[in-house]
Amino acid sequence: MRRLAVLAVLATVVLAGCSTRVGGEPVAAAGQVPEEATAENVLGDLTTVDPCSLTDPDVFTTFGSADFAPPESLDYCAIAVEPSADVRVLVTVGLLDRLESTPDLAGKKIEEFEDGTYTARRDSSPGFCSQALVFVDEVTLEVGTSTYEGTSPDTCPMVEAAMVKVLEVIENEEVAHREPVTDSLIALDPCSLVEDEAILALPGFEAAKRRDYPGHHQCYWETATDDNRLSVRLVFGAGLTPTKWAAEGNSNPIAGRPTVTNLVPDAGTASFCTIDTGHLPYEEVAGQSDMVELASVFVRTPKGQINLGCQAAVAVASAVWPQLPTP
Repeated sequence: MRRLAVLAVLATVVLAGCSTRVGGEPVAAAGQVPEEATAENVLGDLTTVDPCSLTDPDVFTTFGSADFAPPESLDYCAIAVEPSADVRVLVTVGLLDRLESTPDLAGKKIEEFEDGTYTARRDSSPGFCSQALVFVDEVTLEVGTSTYEGTSPDTCPMVEAAMVKVLEVIENEEVAHREPVTDSLIALDPCSLVEDEAILALPGFEAAKRRDYPGHHQCYWETATDDNRLSVRLVFGAGLTPTKWAAEGNSNPIAGRPTVTNLVPDAGTASFCTIDTGHLPYEEVAGQSDMVELASVFVRTPKGQINLGCQAAVAVASAVWPQLPTP
């Protein structure tokens, strides 16, 4: 398996579609000024990046059987790796975020490149390992793992391999872009559908602050960062048609759209209320059928405040659903 040493070889990675190199000297065509290694200069339009073009199941076959997993998000590609019959690891590749959300990355550099970009270790926990590629505009591209079945192996080598592949894709100018069909949620920014004032008006959310994401597929508000926080996340994602899976859930329409609500009253220190509605068919991921685009609202409250959470979730869905395209 190629390890972090390969990153040194990739120190001259060519940026996709532009004239700068990740980790090398700026290279300009005659008469052109080298472009900065910003995320958009490297990757192109951040709203249409296809994260599955940044990886491949073959990258992980040295760790066990590997294949694309059912999609969860428009922001990242999911690959399921089975090191053994009773262990399943999910590798996620491509989530775009901002350095300000994890500012300590600057002190956890793995490899720093001459153009100002660098890779950094977010987490080295065996079952929840992660790294980020940090661009000069402080946009981050993340790869990570989570073990969701069986005893966790050391998944950091999987993350290392995933990051090497991301750099190879950039070098080979193979970053692909989606071409959303008419009325797709892919081209719609969820932050444009909810005013901050509407969130601040929700009971308990008076101190909420908004956080958006460079890919513009989700929007997030939270009141704090500790266990007492309340948060709302509005996400445009993908997956199976929503179904009721929680005992306290329901399938009641909201604003005329088929909608499913599920409640998790006890999740350690938190409670969660989730609301989903399906949209157009989603056919991006090879081997995955019957998938749809999803509009989802996730509300987190401290344990014991599930009713407050669902009140907020219903209010957000009731405001957003009428603005969605007709499926």
